[in-house]
Amino acid sequence: MTELDSLLLALAEPTVSATEIARRRPDEARCLMPAASVPAVAELACRRFGAHLLLMAGEDRRRDDHAFVVHYVFGHPRGGWILDAATRLDPARPEVPSLGPFLYPASRFERELHDLFGIVAVGHPDPRPLVRHGFWPEQYHPLRKDAVAADFTDDGRPFPFTAVGGAGVFEIPVGPVHAGVIEPGHFRFSVMGETIIDMKSRLYFTHKGTEKLFEGRPAADGVRLAERVSGDTSVGHSLAFCEALEAAAGVEAPRRARYLRVVLLELERLYNHVADFGAIVNDTGFAVAHAHCFRIRERLLRLNKRLTGNRLLRGAIVPGGVAADLPADAALVADVEAALADFLEVVEISLENTLVLDRLDGLEISKRILDRCCVLKEDPSRAEPAPGQKGDLAYEFSLAALDFPLHQLVVAERKRQLEGIADAATRALRLVARA
Repeated sequence: MTELDSLLLALAEPTVSATEIARRRPDEARCLMPAASVPAVAELACRRFGAHLLLMAGEDRRRDDHAFVVHYVFGHPRGGWILDAATRLDPARPEVPSLGPFLYPASRFERELHDLFGIVAVGHPDPRPLVRHGFWPEQYHPLRKDAVAADFTDDGRPFPFTAVGGAGVFEIPVGPVHAGVIEPGHFRFSVMGETIIDMKSRLYFTHKGTEKLFEGRPAADGVRLAERVSGDTSVGHSLAFCEALEAAAGVEAPRRARYLRVVLLELERLYNHVADFGAIVNDTGFAVAHAHCFRIRERLLRLNKRLTGNRLLRGAIVPGGVAADLPADAALVADVEAALADFLEVVEISLENTLVLDRLDGLEISKRILDRCCVLKEDPSRAEPAPGQKGDLAYEFSLAALDFPLHQLVVAERKRQLEGIADAATRALRLVARA
């Protein structure tokens, strides 16, 4: 009996009261639960079975089912299984018990659900708006089917930041307009010297209603929209959209197409990880390494263009598979191997620079990055886990995808972290070489 089998049996216990328990695929299950059972299901999945809450998403089904629906998606970081637990809510009073007091990731999902759908998380420890800005009308929830956009007027009220006082404390506002071509965001830093005492952020300035734009579109148009949600995740988002279509239609992409999807995803991760490493060292003041990382990134983008006709790999993923096979004359492995060797040389130079090391000293996640890069520099063969050992989510799901669809990869993409950048780059090369 697998761990997911045990979880499904536990969901049927009277203390949980889940219904419609079904297995969609060997690694994916769903169930329906009353709103009162949400904490029990979360406790069961997270504390007893070691899963993480990956996503909470709402649906307005009032027209067809006379209810709002909230989905809680739990995933296991090692086992690779996913549980979609849904609950139906009274449209006149859409409320769920808050998971925020014992599951922090839920707190932000719940605030977002309230802003966009008007679904209340009862007992939430911090019910302030997250997406909704101060000049939105109080009862305006944009993802409701009957929402009508009004003329919004900023009345000039400041965002309610908590001021930090005391001798030597300075308040530094940053944004929302930045020097680079990045999404706007306002950050209020309270600092004493180089110590950041507090930081408050205000995001979602460019909430575009993308979810609404998907409604009613033909499948091909949906793929194009998914590719443009975030330019550097064109493959990740279009892949998730196509996987959702294929799951709904009960079809599976051909095996060769699944291989190629893995290669495309790894090519996307590769140029992003190279750029991320450059951004980290640039923030320490080591601009020359940043410049070299972006030179290598440009090299990889040109490779993408030769392989698929688009620098960001747009148009490569289509419902049912991929748009085309790789060109017969593509020296893919050699090109990636050369770019990776170039990148690892930059990594080595950076790790020997005292400016970089001093500025990153004391940052726990940075320490793990540097430790991992040092391991790889000494022994590149350790980039790949030993047999039976599981690690990076995206890597594990990529390998698993060679046998079944890649719908889980959106989870890994949304959780993409900077940790182990050189590690991820080497793994990408190994996956590409298998195509």
